[in-house]
Amino acid sequence: MSDQHLQSLHHSATSLAPDAVAQLPVEDLVYEAADATVRTGDPEHGQLLLAELERRGDHALWDVALVCLGPLSSRPVYGLPEEASVDRLRQIARTTPDAVTALVLELQARHRSIGRQAAHTVWQQAPADARHTAVLQLLIMLCWSVGSEHGRPTPAQTASLIKNLVITPGASQ
Repeated sequence: MSDQHLQSLHHSATSLAPDAVAQLPVEDLVYEAADATVRTGDPEHGQLLLAELERRGDHALWDVALVCLGPLSSRPVYGLPEEASVDRLRQIARTTPDAVTALVLELQARHRSIGRQAAHTVWQQAPADARHTAVLQLLIMLCWSVGSEHGRPTPAQTASLIKNLVITPGASQ
């Protein structure tokens, strides 16, 4: 990862040196990437986050999934009460032909209803390529659902992020 890319990942009032990225907790990386993504609508920030996570190893991917699942679990789903929303997440997860979307929905359902350990079991059983793409999908969901101090991405920006980060040639469909 080039110094310029690392600096763009951490475009904030207190710009970080590239070597400092390796020292940042995963949670800070996620929120920096989400903020930059919301601000710019650029998929590059998700790609840079994923590259840093791959450098850190598989455990970092799960850590990011947890960082995203936390705030997402506090948001209503489909406008339904909690138990009904969990049932709906599971129903859609079972019927969707897209392996990544199914993984993300099942992670949310498990995390919301049973907790992080149950979600981790689902995570561990998923293929590595699905986990990588799921992290990006969770980042987009975090941007759309929770946003940052800069608001939320527009529907067009969100569609572009999905197209450029989640729907890729050879992706699990």
